[in-house]
Parts: sequence; structure tokens; C-alpha cells
Amino acid sequence: FGTVGEMVVGLAVLCPLSRRFEREMGSRKFGTFVFFTNVLSTIFQIVCSQTLYEGGARYEPGPYPLLGALLFLYHRYTPRLYPRFFSILGFDFSEKALTYFFALQAIFSGGVSTFVPA
Repeated sequence: FGTVGEMVVGLAVLCPLSRRFEREMGSRKFGTFVFFTNVLSTIFQIVCSQTLYEGGARYEPGPYPLLGALLFLYHRYTPRLYPRFFSILGFDFSEKALTYFFALQAIFSGGVSTFVPA
């Protein structure tokens, strides 16, 4: 993460999601998931930076690929417990909306250089 604010928001999302899925999957399976997420994202970033951009794109280092992968697991396997957790202007949001809001804030904090790795 680039700044202290990004780190606070990013860790506020990353730690609970990591803890949740590590408990559901088990330590060994979650460790393998994290390893392959990092390896595949590194390969993907190298290929994209060499093929899509002439001068090579600069991507921010950090846990953005892991955050994106954990958000996919969260979206796919976590049910909404309270579909009407809160409302804004007549739109109902579940408790998952808060997690998505903070995660998207962390992912888009650095612009394209943090969005593409996620």
C-alpha cells in the first residue's frame, strides 16, 4: 500500500476476509490458494506489461491480487444475512455492501496501477 490511509483501509478488508476463508478452507489449502494467486498474478502482470504497453506498465506492489481473489470468494460463497441491512435513498443494501465499499476504495486508491493487479 502506498499511504497509511490505504494501508488502514486495505488491512481492514484483507484481515477479516483472510481469517474467514483460512478457517473455512484450512491452513494448508488457504496457503496454497495464496501462493497460486500470487504466482498467477505475477505472471499475468508480466505478460500484460510486455504485450499491452510499449514502455512497460508500472503496477503498484502490494496485496491487490490477493484482495481481488478474496473478494471473488466472498462474493461467491458468502450469503447475505440481512438483505435490508441499511437503506440510502430508497435502495436497500446488505451487510456485504460495506465490505465491497471498503475493498473498492482500497483497490481504486492508486488508479489503474492498483486496479489492474486486483
